[in-house]
Amino acid sequence: DRQGRIWFGLRKAYVYYDYTTDGFRDFVVHHEGKQISDHYDWAWLDVRDDNFYFGAGNFLYYVNSSQPAQYKLLDSVRVNFKAKMLPLKNGGVRLLKILPDSDVVEFADYKNGRRIKDSGPFPLPESEKLNDIRSLSETKLLVATDGGLRILNTIDSTWRQFQNPNENKDFNAIELERLGDTLFVGSKSSGIHVFNLNEEKYEGELTIGGSG
Repeated sequence: DRQGRIWFGLRKAYVYYDYTTDGFRDFVVHHEGKQISDHYDWAWLDVRDDNFYFGAGNFLYYVNSSQPAQYKLLDSVRVNFKAKMLPLKNGGVRLLKILPDSDVVEFADYKNGRRIKDSGPFPLPESEKLNDIRSLSETKLLVATDGGLRILNTIDSTWRQFQNPNENKDFNAIELERLGDTLFVGSKSSGIHVFNLNEEKYEGELTIGGSG
């Protein structure tokens, strides 16, 4: 977070490490008087105003890092470690739901501590399976599938294939990381690939220079 602490989601608690004290502090979550000890998976860390979001059991919570023990219930929904929480221009946030082996894309918008809109499901083309999602804009999503990299227009529900780096070969995209207009795509069997989002152009495979 902005205070330099590193947060972890564990099975029975969420925890932060403070390098200034070289110590850990843990927090457990209770729902209706009962401690939840299922899982604590992150949706996003430090979206705005130092809020971050985590899943515990079948619920989604948020907490401000300045008051780490005062978590608040946001929704009754189960999230996993790949779920993303994105900031929106209207001051709200968007939860991108990423479930293992799902063949649809779904997301929900939240504002002022409540859900205001559900979107989807958007079926993936050709029965592909969902692996990861990143935001291209508030109306377009970058979607990694076992069939490659696609762009979903959430306004008209249309899909478009992004450039395939392996030409006619299978391209199983499993992980996406965006840095400005550069997109890094981890694949199942052909390494990490780099794309220019501004030009929608494939720039090549990521290589590690130097030695040691």
